Parts: sequence; C-alpha cells; structure tokens
Amino acid sequence: MKTALDTNALQAILEQNHPFHGVVLPLLARARAEGQLLACGVVYAEALSIPGLSRADLDEFFEQLGAVVVETLSRDVWARAGAARSLYLERRRKLGVSEPKRLLSDFIIGSHALEEEARLLSFDPAGYRAAFPTLVLLPSS
Repeated sequence: MKTALDTNALQAILEQNHPFHGVVLPLLARARAEGQLLACGVVYAEALSIPGLSRADLDEFFEQLGAVVVETLSRDVWARAGAARSLYLERRRKLGVSEPKRLLSDFIIGSHALEEEARLLSFDPAGYRAAFPTLVLLPSS
C-alpha cells in the first residue's frame, strides 16, 4: 500500500519538539513496512519553508526515508483539486464566510493521493475528509 505524506507529517517527523513527533514515528514505520512512501511536488515545496531546512537537507531526508517525490501531476489531479476547492468555496459562501481558510495546496495534495491510490499521512483529517470523502487517512481517527 502506498502512503502519501502531507507537509504537516513531514514537519512532525523532522521537528523533535513537534506535538505529533512521537505519534508520527510509529505511523511512518508502519507505512514504510506496508509499501511505498511518496510526496507530491507541492509537499516538497511547502517543506522548504520549514525553518532551517535547506534543499540539500530535504533531498537527503527523502533519500534516507526512501520516499519518492512525484514532480509531475496529471491534468486529472489538477481538475480534481480545482473541483474540490470550488465545492469548498461554495460551502463557505453559503455559510457567509468570505475568506477561504484552506489553501489550494491542500486540495492538490489530497487529489494526488487519490490518483496514486495511496492513503494520506496527515494531521489535518477534517479538511481532507470534507474535500475527499473516499481518501484513506493515516491515522484513521
């Protein structure tokens, strides 16, 4: 089984003082034992904003992790992400909320995981469940 990594999971792995550091390590070990780890290019780009993390460090991290960075996304990923974000914005407008809370990158990450038939290791389950009800999340709760 493939497991896609969300940026917040990478932060939890990399930052020892992160609140989910102790939680993510066993999940990561399980995911590695059960199949391939991957991240879309958007996660790679977002991870470069982690303080003190250079591109060389991130490349080495992915290599040591044995994770593949998927650099090219299909048009279907982009279309699914756009459609999911459109529904999200429509729901927010109906609630009278003008400013979007979620970033486009979240919709791309979820859409990519679905295309790869991968579960998503993320600590933002509510956002992904609302946008992608069929996406399998890790942790599952």
